Amino acid sequence: LATVFANMQFSEVQTYIQSGNVLFTAAAQKEEKLTDKIEQTLADTYGFEVQVVIRTGGEWQKLSKNHPFLQKGEAKSDGRYVTLLRDKADAKSLPKLAPYCIAGEELVAAGREIYLSYPAGQGKTKLTNQVIEKKLGTVATTRNWNTVLAIQDLLKK
Repeated sequence: LATVFANMQFSEVQTYIQSGNVLFTAAAQKEEKLTDKIEQTLADTYGFEVQVVIRTGGEWQKLSKNHPFLQKGEAKSDGRYVTLLRDKADAKSLPKLAPYCIAGEELVAAGREIYLSYPAGQGKTKLTNQVIEKKLGTVATTRNWNTVLAIQDLLKK
């Protein structure tokens, strides 16, 4: 995957674990154009469609600063996630997610992110990426909070 991104003339390409997290530097361009380029190249290379969600380094730093369900300085991040949306969620659509939250689960939307707390773990929730995408009408991808923080650390290097 890193080679594919390097071949697209991106620099400082690095991947984080094998889940599609790619950090890279690209010439300034509209996000939609960049997304289209990456999706087309991945489809051409691998023979199947991949939907891409992009965040700039600055956007990542901002989203990773404060998870509303973590206390300041709290080391334990089990059950904490963030869903990255391609498009900002329509406030009228967000209530459509509530019926999929099981006991103790919470969500807070902020811009193009939905911060989640899954006390029983992501494997037990009914509020999956597929549900979020369907109810909000946009592409979504979810990362656990440890991955968010690891990527944040890579961005600082």
